[in-house]
Amino acid sequence: MEASVVPAFEKPCKAMFEQVDATFQKGIVEHATVVQQHFESAHSPLAHALRTYALLLKMCCRKKRMKVLYFLLDQMYKNDICINAGTYALLVRGMCKNDKLENACSFFEEMVLKGFVPEDSTYNLIVARLF
Repeated sequence: MEASVVPAFEKPCKAMFEQVDATFQKGIVEHATVVQQHFESAHSPLAHALRTYALLLKMCCRKKRMKVLYFLLDQMYKNDICINAGTYALLVRGMCKNDKLENACSFFEEMVLKGFVPEDSTYNLIVARLF
């Protein structure tokens, strides 16, 4: 009896294992593709440009060079360099620290309208400055 039960049990287990293995292999390939695309996009000239602009914008905020900051933002728009959530947060913080609350609120609003979810610290900074 035992000899006939084991082979009958092995067939469904083997089929289930093959299904799990095929799904796993497909997932690994998809994951590797996504990782490769992310790596390539993170090392693209556009990503480097955004990081460079973000550093320059941060320095403008620290040195209270608002005309230069807006010039850089204009250059970013002209060169189709999109601002990401981190850059928006940087701009909101910089404007708040320079007592430019109206500008900070404008960047915050633009950030939300573009679908970015602000971090708690960015939201709390705006709220603290408003009240």
